[in-house]
Amino acid sequence: MAVRKDEIVVKTDNLWKIYRSGTLEYPAVKGISIEILRGEFVAIVGPSGSGKTTLLNLIGTLDSITRGEVYLNGKPVSKMRGNELAKFRNKTLGFVFQTYNLVSYLNVLENVELPLIASNTPRSIRHERAKKVLEQLGLGDKLNKMPNELSGGEQQRVAIARALVNDPSLILADEPTGNLDSKTAQVVASILKNVCDSGVTVIMVTHNLEITKSCNRIIYLRDGVVEKEVLQN
Repeated sequence: MAVRKDEIVVKTDNLWKIYRSGTLEYPAVKGISIEILRGEFVAIVGPSGSGKTTLLNLIGTLDSITRGEVYLNGKPVSKMRGNELAKFRNKTLGFVFQTYNLVSYLNVLENVELPLIASNTPRSIRHERAKKVLEQLGLGDKLNKMPNELSGGEQQRVAIARALVNDPSLILADEPTGNLDSKTAQVVASILKNVCDSGVTVIMVTHNLEITKSCNRIIYLRDGVVEKEVLQN
């Protein structure tokens, strides 16, 4: 079936996040309304404290919404609770973080299988799916390696494989190249770009403007609001 590139995967409607401490309020995200399409590679950039990671966490259902709404594949996430939200998150979203978050006592294949275990996928099926995505990312010869036997770039590719193994429609990447040298960072950005070609949407928070050249669009945040958006290629 053909991928519809005009399909809205992420929509935020007047999205607010206000943190409170006693009587004090700290608005981190202030009324952001954006739309992101299927297969887009979008970078969110801005100075520290601009609300980048908060926005990503709200889109990823990792933080609660103060006001407004996030729609993922047309579904309002604030309406989901408990097991429904957990199942939706596991199937729809893939996460890639700066620190890789690999489990040190599991090998590469076992780390990638983790989301499939959470969704009760039979062992033989999850083994084949994890192996396939690792081979696609050039890690077919690393299946039995432990995380501490890999380079930083290889560990991040394992983290990307883990994010892809459940066939998500959206990958959220928070500073995915922050611990990598510039050459390896470009490789990771290229991998994420290739992921989008298959119809997966990628939203990436980054300070590295060099790797944003791989993106279709850059959203600039400042003080919790969208300052501007720039379309590319």
